[in-house]
Formats: sequence, C-alpha cells, structure tokens
Amino acid sequence: MKSKFTFSLVCAAICCLGLNAQSSDDFKVTNLFEVSDVNYPVSGWAPTFSANTLRGIAVHGNDLYLPVRNSPLGNVVCRLDATTGEFISALDTKGMDGKDVITGGTFVINDIAVSEDGAIYVCNMTSDARSKKWDKTKEEWVAMSGTVPFKIYKYASSEAKPEVFLSFDPVEQESTVNTAKTNAFRMGDSFTFKGTSQSGKFTTGIDNLRERCYEWTITDGVLDKNPLVIVFQNDVPEEGSDEYVALDPKFGGYGRFYFGFEDGTYIERSKDEGSFLRVFKHDATSENFWSHYVLSQGVRLNDTRYSGNSAYPFEFNNRKYLAMVDFEFTLDDLANAQGVIVDVTDWSNPVEVFRSTTMGNLYKNGTTGAAVQINEKGFNVYFLSANGVFGYALESTKGVGVMETGAQPELTITVDPASQKVIFSKFINKVRVYQAQSGIEVRSASGIKEIQLLDKGAYILNIVLEDGRVVNKRVIL
Repeated sequence: MKSKFTFSLVCAAICCLGLNAQSSDDFKVTNLFEVSDVNYPVSGWAPTFSANTLRGIAVHGNDLYLPVRNSPLGNVVCRLDATTGEFISALDTKGMDGKDVITGGTFVINDIAVSEDGAIYVCNMTSDARSKKWDKTKEEWVAMSGTVPFKIYKYASSEAKPEVFLSFDPVEQESTVNTAKTNAFRMGDSFTFKGTSQSGKFTTGIDNLRERCYEWTITDGVLDKNPLVIVFQNDVPEEGSDEYVALDPKFGGYGRFYFGFEDGTYIERSKDEGSFLRVFKHDATSENFWSHYVLSQGVRLNDTRYSGNSAYPFEFNNRKYLAMVDFEFTLDDLANAQGVIVDVTDWSNPVEVFRSTTMGNLYKNGTTGAAVQINEKGFNVYFLSANGVFGYALESTKGVGVMETGAQPELTITVDPASQKVIFSKFINKVRVYQAQSGIEVRSASGIKEIQLLDKGAYILNIVLEDGRVVNKRVIL
C-alpha cells in the first residue's frame, strides 16, 4: 500500500494586516440567550462552566451540542435548544447491550463536530495513543501500559446510541508507525469535521508534534483508518526530496485546524500565536510533496487583543467569515473575552462585523469555541466561554441572494421526486439549501449539476452561478 505520509507548506511571509473599523450596520443583531453557572442551574444540566470542563461546541438545525467531561452526570454530550438555550437532554452513553461505550482517555470526552446531515462526532483526548513503544536496543516494539487510543464516537442522530467510529493507534497504521517510534501521540485537544456522514473528512493535531495534522476520510460511509499526514513547512522543499524542515514558529498548544474556504486549504488558529491567523494551501502536483504553494499572507486580527484557539470559517451571501473568541492580556490569565465575527472575503482588508459584550474572565484549558447555523436571512452564532454559552442571531440588512441588475440568468431547475434530486440545466458554482419553513440550512455543495436532498418538503435554493451572480429558487419535493 502506498504511504499516505505527505507534505504541506506554510505561509513563507505573513503580512500583519490590521483589522478595519467595525461595520455592524450590515447585520441586525438579536441576543438569543446566555447559559451560565449563574442563570442555568436546572435539573439534568451537567456543566459548571467555571470548572473549565468544556472545550467544544457544535450546532445542527435547532440543536446545540456541548460535550462535558467529569460532570455530575459523568462524561456526556448536553443538547440545548439553539434558539432559547433551554436544556433538552443528555445524549446516551451506552450501547444496545447497556454497557458504556464512551470510555478511556485523559479526558474521556473533549471535543465535538456535526456533519451536514446531522451525525454527531465526539472525541476523547489521550496523552499518548500508542499501545507500544519502540525499543531501539532490541529493535522491536514492546507493550506500553496506561495508554489509550485516540477515539471518535458517532451518534447517527441526537436520539441514537453511540458507536466507536475510530479507535486510532499510530503503531498500527502505515502512515504513522515510523513517527510513533520516536514520538508520543497526544491527540484530541481539538478536531474538526467537513462534509456528510457518507462523504466527509476530519482532522486533528498532535500537541507534541505541532507542525502536523492528521486527516481521515469517509467514503460511502466507510472510514479509512490510515490517516493522511500533513506536514506544514515554511519553505518550498527541493523537488524530489523527502526531507522536511520543522515549522518555525510551531503551532501553539491546543491549536485547532479548520478546513479552509477553498478545497485544499487549512486555517490554523493556535493559542500561543497571539493574534495571528495562518492559512495553508496545497497544490498536489508533485509525486513527493503534497503542497508547493501557500497563501502568502495571513491576518493579524486585532493589535490590542489576544485571539484564542478558534477561527470557525463559514460563508453567507457569497462572503467569507471567521467566528472566534478573543481576550485582553492580564498578568495571571486571559480576561474580558468577547465573541467576534470578521469578514475575510478580501484577506488584505479584513472587516470586523460583530463584537459581543464581555463574556467574562478566567480562561484555561482551551475553553473557547464558536459554532454557526446559517439560515435564509442570516445566521445564528454561538460562543463558548469559561463563563457560559452566548447565542446571537444576525440578520442581513442588505438582502440575501439579490440578483444583479439586468437579464435573469438562463437556469432551469428540474425536480425528480422519486430520487429526491434537484437537477440544474448548467453547472453552478455553489448552492446552499434551506428548509422553506424554518430557514435552516440543510445542504451545501460546489461545482455541481445536481444535488441530492434527504427528505421531502419545500426548500429555498441559494445559487451562485459560475459568473458570480446569485439567485434564489424555491422547489418542492
């Protein structure tokens, strides 16, 4: 089998681009809720935010998910109403046989992501995923005690039983076995997901190998357990070489890798890099190297505040945004956290479009996070802090999917109720699909002529044509 160990390249020159003045008039903002230790001591509710037991947050439809470790309820995923913040339930932790499925790890449950079709993925954090260590004298593997594999658990829905989706031991996989001879594998401080439960991919880094991330792919619902190993570098390696030079500066602890806006790009936000954000891009044109070129500029998001380890990328109304949490510096800790949304459609001209009021102090152990649910009028954004979860609804004041002046585009749409497909008369650049009644986004795709919908009903299609024009269409299955 061909090794999946591949190489990537980092920004050779990072431009420090100051953040422009706020333009909040682009959105009408409504405060949805605040969930905190003070106002949310309800029956069945597990977290104590001030105990720093939460690191991840995810949303799908009207369900908001929070994985909570070492709580009075154990290690559980709490499900909240994404509009009101009300507690709904704690997801099951047992299998069909009644035995615990979610077990093992320094943190048994740590981070979370949700696929486009609503599957829920939760990971542990392990200080070393290896089952064996390499004895250099004997030149053989010997058993290790007290270590736990990196695990990802899957829920098909919020009502489903959990299953072990991935149990990763780097000693057992071709792409990582050589690295495992000399390095521990601390994994699961964070992970991110992109795609559906049938066709998707997720990635995580290693705390003690901070120039790398590991990417797994799902094809037709089946996971390839041998990960793609992505090594980030400052300089272009010599053609034909299999050597790489360690990234300088390395990523900070608790770093998070997001899949970027374009295919083959990654957005890195790490705790120790201050207010810098780095973007990586690959061009798979070499037999030996996974990347030859990267974006040559990064963004300095704010000169006076410290950005945390989240930079959640999302698109709305044909523009690109990042949602994150940033702080003030203090001598003892990070203080005065605020949720921020930045328009990075033009990387050379980042614009802050939203900033929340203060979300409190005392941030430890990677406690920051952002999640976004797009709808037909705008989007809801949720910020995780060490003092609670804060939800906001942002509605565009500029209109959504407005056509350019001039002739209407020649685009015909055909609906096939039997296959539940929507078929376009020409290739389109991008489409986002919203439920007509709720306005919740249920699908998105790029570079297609047809799209498969999962359920019958009425939908609004927000379509970006190849020439950049935008049009909305309503369809019924």
